[in-house]
Amino acid sequence: FGYRRGLSKYESIDEDELLASLTAEELKELERELEDIEPDHSLPVGQRQKSLTEKTPTGTFSREALMAYWEKESQKLLEKERLGECRKMWALVSKSLHPALSALSPGPSADSQLLLSNVNLSIIISYLGKGSSMLNHSHHQTLGVKNVLRNEKLNDVYHTLQVAEEDKEERNPTVIEDALEKIKNNDPDTIEVNLNNIENITSQTLTRFAEALKDNTVVKTFSLANTRADDNAAVAIAKMLRVNEHITSINIESNFVTGKGILAIMRALQHNTVLSELRFHNQRHIMGSQVEMEIVKLLRRHTLLRLGY
Repeated sequence: FGYRRGLSKYESIDEDELLASLTAEELKELERELEDIEPDHSLPVGQRQKSLTEKTPTGTFSREALMAYWEKESQKLLEKERLGECRKMWALVSKSLHPALSALSPGPSADSQLLLSNVNLSIIISYLGKGSSMLNHSHHQTLGVKNVLRNEKLNDVYHTLQVAEEDKEERNPTVIEDALEKIKNNDPDTIEVNLNNIENITSQTLTRFAEALKDNTVVKTFSLANTRADDNAAVAIAKMLRVNEHITSINIESNFVTGKGILAIMRALQHNTVLSELRFHNQRHIMGSQVEMEIVKLLRRHTLLRLGY
């Protein structure tokens, strides 16, 4: 066969003569190749690997130098991890309290390092979460924060936190259970349901609102922007729109609704002739061209006056 015919040209070679012509380096190379081809099976597997550490050492080995190097590298990793945690905590403060804090996000700058070294972010988060009263003068004396905020940069942060606490009082004042009860009872004064920006409201609660609005004849506007609403809430709203003939405006902006939830609402509008305004832009998920084309087809058969996308 072809393989054997290829070997036939080596039959006339004198192996002893060939070995005698090899240099010492070539003989060592041949020996290593033979060890790879047929290792010594009497040795344990872990000892069959030949030594590849024949390079001449370039210097003296120092265990102390090696330990010092790894200790230094470990400190760098720990510092990087600590800085990452501080960034996360600072992002939480800036997101939950005031947008202006994002401009002071911790980084490698001297001001940011001073901020991190002087302000315990975990204390700020835990105490601010208990109410604006924690920022008064007496608590600052107790916590020693007044002594901490010594330079101009930190005083600016302190002022920003005060402003943020004042703004918290202007947040959505809606009491969820009270609003839900008024909807169920068809309260004549409740013509608008505003759940915008309410934190920690679940998709199940939003679904309860949508179900309660099915039989409501008073509410004209239903807004739930920035409430982490998902497709489950959108489908519940779609079911509500099929039977409710009184709501004229719905706002579900800045949520987690996908194309599936939006299409459910759009298809429900084929059974609704009252809704005149629908806003659903700034969702976390991209709708996609197929969803947009379907929306266009559905809009041709409806009388919406305002559409926010």
